[in-house]
Amino acid sequence: MVLGLAAGSLLVECGARARYGVPLRERMPILAIEAHPTRGFAMVPEQEHYTYLHRARTNTLGLRGEELAPRSSERVRVLLLGDSLIYGQGVADADTVPRLLEDAAGEQGRALEAVNGGVRAYATHQELALLEELGPTIDPDLVVVCWYWNDIEERDVAATHTRLLASGPVPFDTGAPMRGRVWWRWRVLQVLRASALLMEFHDRLKARDATPPDAAAVDAAFVRLGGYLDRLAIWCEERGATLALAVMPEAQLATGATHPAAVLQNRALELARSKGIPALDLGPAIHAATARLGRLPVLAYDGHYDPAGNRALAYGLYEFLEASPGLLPRPAK
Repeated sequence: MVLGLAAGSLLVECGARARYGVPLRERMPILAIEAHPTRGFAMVPEQEHYTYLHRARTNTLGLRGEELAPRSSERVRVLLLGDSLIYGQGVADADTVPRLLEDAAGEQGRALEAVNGGVRAYATHQELALLEELGPTIDPDLVVVCWYWNDIEERDVAATHTRLLASGPVPFDTGAPMRGRVWWRWRVLQVLRASALLMEFHDRLKARDATPPDAAAVDAAFVRLGGYLDRLAIWCEERGATLALAVMPEAQLATGATHPAAVLQNRALELARSKGIPALDLGPAIHAATARLGRLPVLAYDGHYDPAGNRALAYGLYEFLEASPGLLPRPAK
């Protein structure tokens, strides 16, 4: 009986992996964060870590990637603000949206430097704070706010800052020092995460329990977003930079599924355009990639875009920037 159950479980697991994908493995060390007074938390600077199996590094500014090159009038510098979709959760440096944006420009003979301002779980208020703090050092020609629909949910910056001051730097995924019960819980979860069957069951339960956002809370979130966009526009205007908004699409919409994100994405686009800010819906880029690949270009049991998805986003964004007069300045000769 035991052997039969084991064999049956193995067959079911193999079937789940064939149909839904193989779960990604975590590799240590994972991303560490520390307290920050205006953003709640920030990535620890000059930190080697892994995002699943891919090595990553933060520079002295606490951003993913190499140190900024000396400012050159021959290159247009673009700062991409966003969350884990811009940071590049689960992919190598070369497959992040900022790096692929540079590739897209290079194929057209354009010298473009894209700065990765993505931080996992950041919302627009934290991205604004990042720009106000690091923007003078980065000195971008163009700032692109990469907005995702869950940005309507905002972290309590003060409470997060206080908690991390007390604990010191902690792994992002645990939110607490990796020792004792936290360490054991992490190890057990990694064992469970190795099963495609368990991961699929978990994701279905999570999707079933999801509730649409409260209408009043959504209205309040968009009032705040309007204020953030005003401050972003003022910052850019005072420093001679241009500003754009790119809506990062909910991947499930590419399958024809209904999702509350659709309404929120359209509302963000309309709000930005009403303020004269060029805004792009990157949904068609993901729809086209899905049709071409015959699957959603996302990481299994993770939801973030895989290299093919990030490539579609980056190249779609570059086409928009090039097609928008005055948005992507020409470098000085």
